[in-house]
Amino acid sequence: MYRRLLCVAAALLVTSCVKPGSDRGAERNWPSSPNPTRIVWTGAAANAEDLHIGTGLVSSLWRMVTGGGEETIVRPYGIHADCRKRVLVVDSQKRGVHLFDRELKRYFFISGGEESVFNLPIGVTEDENNMAYVTDAGAGKVYRFSLSDRRLVQFTDGLQRPTGIVFNPLNKLLYVTDTLAAQVVVFDRQGKEVRRIGRSGHGRGEFNLPTDIAVDIEGKLYVTDPLNARIQIFSKDGVFLDSFGEAGDTPGFFGKAKGIAVNSEGHIYVCDALYDRVQVFDSKGRLLITFGSTGSGKGEFWMPSGIAIDKDDNIYIADTFNKRFQLFGYVWLD
Repeated sequence: MYRRLLCVAAALLVTSCVKPGSDRGAERNWPSSPNPTRIVWTGAAANAEDLHIGTGLVSSLWRMVTGGGEETIVRPYGIHADCRKRVLVVDSQKRGVHLFDRELKRYFFISGGEESVFNLPIGVTEDENNMAYVTDAGAGKVYRFSLSDRRLVQFTDGLQRPTGIVFNPLNKLLYVTDTLAAQVVVFDRQGKEVRRIGRSGHGRGEFNLPTDIAVDIEGKLYVTDPLNARIQIFSKDGVFLDSFGEAGDTPGFFGKAKGIAVNSEGHIYVCDALYDRVQVFDSKGRLLITFGSTGSGKGEFWMPSGIAIDKDDNIYIADTFNKRFQLFGYVWLD
């Protein structure tokens, strides 16, 4: 019996932005019957209106006063969802961050002005002090801004190609995957480098162009190592713990692992951009379920890149070439 379907009712307020008729035959629940449902498609959004933000007179006037405008997502990659019902989506082509505040019904686009500060923004995270951090792969920098005033400032530089980023609430440190350096670089919140994890290679704790990174509730780190076709797991102090995965085109194997996230049960979600699916593993790296397929309909992807899971285990996926993000609910079972 279902114990709860987390936040699906709220997520259903999202209007699908798929093309008419494009979702025919697409599954909205996974796995297929007669197995009990664990993942439910709840919506998709390409702009603020799809989230019912900015449709009223007050919201429209607010955006005019604050300089916010209706912005459509063009090339989403990094994505983050917080406990205040805010969703941040990095748009690499528009060189900025879409901020959808579903609680206050407000939308902002953060780029640093008409001439964007960013060169090639990729990843985004947030700390417990309402501060967001964005990697700029093209400039080798990390920027930050308060979600209150949204003013961009440089956090650190000197990186080769920073991509993924995550904040670890247990030790208050930020972890950045520096793809070309084949390392994870660790910073305190003053932007001071604390340590580096890994080096180039194929062995334990070595990387071949690492991209994305996630943290679980115990503080362990999960890093996508796509050219080694695996996920590597480290302690918060950078000690190698485990790895799983190998190259292949069938479920349980990786074509091109990108976004990664971990839910409250310790399940590891990995976007496979090559095969347009999301694979879910247990803490030992054993496959639990896959969902998604190639297309533009409900629950279909065209290069899923970033993934975020909020505190209620709702799932947000950056659907890069479909120019949107999709939302899914996780069903708890008794």
